[in-house]
Amino acid sequence: VRGTCQRCGTADQYGDSCENCGATYSPAELKDAISTVTGTRPVLRDSEHLFFKLGDYEQDLKHWLATHGLQPAVRAKLDEWFKVGLTDWDISRDAPYFGFEIPDAPGKFFYVWLDAPIGYMGSFRNLCAKKGLDFNEFWGKNSTAELYHFIGKDIVYFHVLFWPATLKFSGYKVPDSVNVHGFITVGGEKMSKTSGNVVNPLEKMDEYGTDAFRFFLISIMPDGKDIIYDEARLKGYQAFCNKIWNTARFIMMNTPEDYELPKTAPKLSAIDEYVLRELNSAIDKCNTALAGFHFSDYALAIYDFLWKTFCDQYLEMSKVAMKDETMKPGAL
Repeated sequence: VRGTCQRCGTADQYGDSCENCGATYSPAELKDAISTVTGTRPVLRDSEHLFFKLGDYEQDLKHWLATHGLQPAVRAKLDEWFKVGLTDWDISRDAPYFGFEIPDAPGKFFYVWLDAPIGYMGSFRNLCAKKGLDFNEFWGKNSTAELYHFIGKDIVYFHVLFWPATLKFSGYKVPDSVNVHGFITVGGEKMSKTSGNVVNPLEKMDEYGTDAFRFFLISIMPDGKDIIYDEARLKGYQAFCNKIWNTARFIMMNTPEDYELPKTAPKLSAIDEYVLRELNSAIDKCNTALAGFHFSDYALAIYDFLWKTFCDQYLEMSKVAMKDETMKPGAL
């Protein structure tokens, strides 16, 4: 069923959680609920269901929250759920339903968000079988392997509460970090087929180039926040990629084919020492950003160094030096 969230009033939400405010609820709590199968109002009936005692793992989840890498916004949302209190989780659905039928429970199916994340493990077990790897070295309770998830914010509830709890219950390793990105928005609205504002990435790659589009996507991924699609910014990164290409072309055209690097490094000029300091600083910023999965910071560090420092400053000064025969060897 879909309907209006009983907390924030957002329309067209699923029967278990709201994409807008993150509230969780039972389908019966939706306002103006409509069956997506029949288009009619659902009828309440008695049915026996199976539940996972999520509340029994509240302390485990709080410990996981305190000791593992989670974004501040995700931590805040978890704190909200803890304050409300964790309730038992309905893990069964009545037929007709897709997915896996529950053994010894005719007409009952496992809820998709119980079995879907297990696909991560199933896919990896398949890889282990093909490569001769020990599955438990990676997924076992005492594994030293690092496990990271990258998900959209609409499925945070399932990945930071249900999934760690079921892994803990089953005796497997819990994630080291769950990294969340927001929705892609166009003109302030979430990108969706329903809204008719979907951007075709293949068309944009044809128009602006694959490198520009990839760099654009990395640069617009703020931690846990919605991603604003801005075509003007994409055009800017197309210019950035062109700048890099032109720079490489200039260097190649001004380097003799038989040129060999000197066996001893020439004395560095002040501008050489400056650009090397800036390069090392940029590398440090990139490493720090990647270690924390701050992809937009990573992209910004690359952009600032290549465009502002290397191209606009160092390269322009090197062009002057290339015209002076006494300075040319050092410039090369």
